[in-house]
Amino acid sequence: MRNTKFSESVTETRKQNHAKTKRDSKAAFQLMGSDTPSPEQQYHIITELRTVADEFAKKVPVPETHQSKQEVAGGPKNLKIGTTVFRPVGTKNEVLPVILYLYVHFALLVKHKLNLEFTLISHGGGWVLGSATTHTKIATDLCIKAHAAVMLVEYSLSPEVQFPIANEQSFAALCWLRKHGKSINVNPNKIAVAGDSAGGNMAAVISMMAKDRGMEGVIKAQVLMYPAVGADMSLYESYKTYGGGECYLSVKEAEMCGAAYLPKPASELNDRYATPILATEDNLKGLPPALVLTCECDILRDEGEAYVSKLLRAGVYTVGVRVLGTIHAFMTTPLPDTPQYLTSIKMVCDFINEQVYSSK
Repeated sequence: MRNTKFSESVTETRKQNHAKTKRDSKAAFQLMGSDTPSPEQQYHIITELRTVADEFAKKVPVPETHQSKQEVAGGPKNLKIGTTVFRPVGTKNEVLPVILYLYVHFALLVKHKLNLEFTLISHGGGWVLGSATTHTKIATDLCIKAHAAVMLVEYSLSPEVQFPIANEQSFAALCWLRKHGKSINVNPNKIAVAGDSAGGNMAAVISMMAKDRGMEGVIKAQVLMYPAVGADMSLYESYKTYGGGECYLSVKEAEMCGAAYLPKPASELNDRYATPILATEDNLKGLPPALVLTCECDILRDEGEAYVSKLLRAGVYTVGVRVLGTIHAFMTTPLPDTPQYLTSIKMVCDFINEQVYSSK
């Protein structure tokens, strides 16, 4: 069923948030003297939207956790990157498993006949915005329900940087956890990676990077929530079914995001670190156990499920779940907890705990 009550309610809430974003960014719009803003004007709007996104996220009620900032450096290039670490209250002296969480939010400029519309969505690439603030809700819930530390990687945003900088920064955070995790009371032998949308792409990628760079087995579990992993939209029916944007993320938006994030089209780049679906079975063999969640009404649904099939063929312990009645980004939408969200969070936490505690 294409349009469910839940997907309709989420879409309506996003429309309301969309309108609020436009109102709060009025000053930025007033700077535009033509239908086509200059690069400088576009960038000003993005910085306005970054502020709006953070302010809106602060209004979402979340349970109490202990949060701390931690600068890390690691990887082949010893890259420095800021992170935010979440811990359950009362666990200061307890050594916990750790979830390395990757996320991306971005704003898209969509030019209409008489004005410019802005859509704030959770997905990879594009003119990127987002912070630990925008993902505090999901980080807090994972932290408490999995009884684990959660490290949010605050990698550089686009358009300031493009592929593969964010991947390298995220891998640097993984290397730091492996080498220095004990310094913040997390167990370097119990690391999971997780991410939603573009973050799901990056969680898949650093799982491959770890294997390729001599760290096979370091990551105990990978959780990919509605990941952007495909290279060719024409291969997937979900792009045709939901591509008009009725269920939030449209083909046009996805195309603009890819153009902003990648230095060249995915088909020309031909790099599995940009589009994991290009990985061969040999590339995938030996990767950590994977949980992949896809949304019923989402253009990314079919490519996510195609990636599940590739992981299974490669012999990777993999569970793929299509969550009915959901649209893209349902895990990070600032709504009251829904049955789909609550069940999915529990599934993610159970999967991570099963893998990190059963591993050596």
